[in-house]
Amino acid sequence: MTVETSLADATDKMQKAVGHLKEDLASIRTGRAAPALLNRITVEYYGAPVPLNQLASINVPEPRLLQVAPFDKNAMAAIEKAIQSSDLGITPSNDGNVIRLAFPPLTEERRKELVRSVHHRAEEGRVVIFAAGLGVPFFSTDTCAAQRALEIHAEALLKGTMVDGVYTADPHVDPSASRFDQIAYVDVLREGYQVMDATAISLCMENKLPIVVFDYREEGNIRRVVMGEPIGTLVHGGVG
Repeated sequence: MTVETSLADATDKMQKAVGHLKEDLASIRTGRAAPALLNRITVEYYGAPVPLNQLASINVPEPRLLQVAPFDKNAMAAIEKAIQSSDLGITPSNDGNVIRLAFPPLTEERRKELVRSVHHRAEEGRVVIFAAGLGVPFFSTDTCAAQRALEIHAEALLKGTMVDGVYTADPHVDPSASRFDQIAYVDVLREGYQVMDATAISLCMENKLPIVVFDYREEGNIRRVVMGEPIGTLVHGGVG
């Protein structure tokens, strides 16, 4: 795996996570009607689950009213049943032609429930950045970070430091030092490059957890590395 493919894969996954979170948040019911609230509802249609928005037109005739007009009137009962069975919390009304969903004003209890729901869903879609150890004298911050990353099944360990990657020597002392775009775990351990302590490197190597070493002091670098832009040095299992 090259630096480019690793970062491209990470970028794609992060963008999908953000897109999923936006879609998820759009489906939360507030006091206003919005077609996106029905995006997650599927209907049993001729023995197969079909997204509701593929079986009907959905519009908002009034701020607190959704109107669902099935393309096939025979699907009316199935659509109504799917809405009732969902977590939307709205009882639909059916006049034989369209289904109407009236949204009541928000109560204080409902507002608090919305806050809890948004926090929970944001938690599921977040990018987690750990910046501390455990406070245990026998475990370094590097080792704690590696252990925690493995516990949460992280896709990469981001190592912010005072240089923009892994060098053949200290670039602050030796101006001839050259930076690696990528390097193998075994080469870091064999050559004694100052990336992380040996225990942390070994943990990442054994569990195939990539490490991205970058300069955290440069403005915008944390955002860049989280978004998967090619900065710093990638430490992984391939050939350096």
